[in-house]
Amino acid sequence: MENHAIRFLDISLLKIADSLTLHLKGFGTRIDFSNEITKLYAREVESWVLERKPKRIVWDGDSYELDSFTLLIPRLYNLIGDLELIAFLRDCDQERFRKSWSQLDIPIAVYLCDASLDWRFLGVEALKATQAKEVVCFGGGPTVLLEFQNACASINFTLFPVTRLSKDGVSTEESSIFNFTQPNLEIIRLP
Repeated sequence: MENHAIRFLDISLLKIADSLTLHLKGFGTRIDFSNEITKLYAREVESWVLERKPKRIVWDGDSYELDSFTLLIPRLYNLIGDLELIAFLRDCDQERFRKSWSQLDIPIAVYLCDASLDWRFLGVEALKATQAKEVVCFGGGPTVLLEFQNACASINFTLFPVTRLSKDGVSTEESSIFNFTQPNLEIIRLP
């Protein structure tokens, strides 16, 4: 059965003419959503996004996973209602994306980039294409750091500093941009 909620489009078709676009980034794996602090931050992200009333949320083609920031995307979609979901994806990753997201049956416009693009730069390309000025990060590892370092200073990053489990599962890892102090980075700390 084909899922018609996911549409794959050429990136040249993207036309956004307003400032109501929000990019969502974060740890792609090993977030413990059963952790009480993580649950609080997830609710804070939801409130923060609701206050901004975006028309669209954009991410870099990460798969839907229960231990990823992508777990927030369908929650935000259901909370906001009239919300366009946009993913940027390398052409060669369509099948992986379709397998992980089709189970949700939510409408997603997927803009395809050339397969030769290094996947770590999808977010950089997405920010250029959408000209968005707001990025919200639910944690974030080396790829978020790369995107932060390559973004224009006029793009505001808001970090919700969740941690994730280390690869060995023994300790935790904080966001790669947690210790930065640039004026375009706001870190939301729980009271």
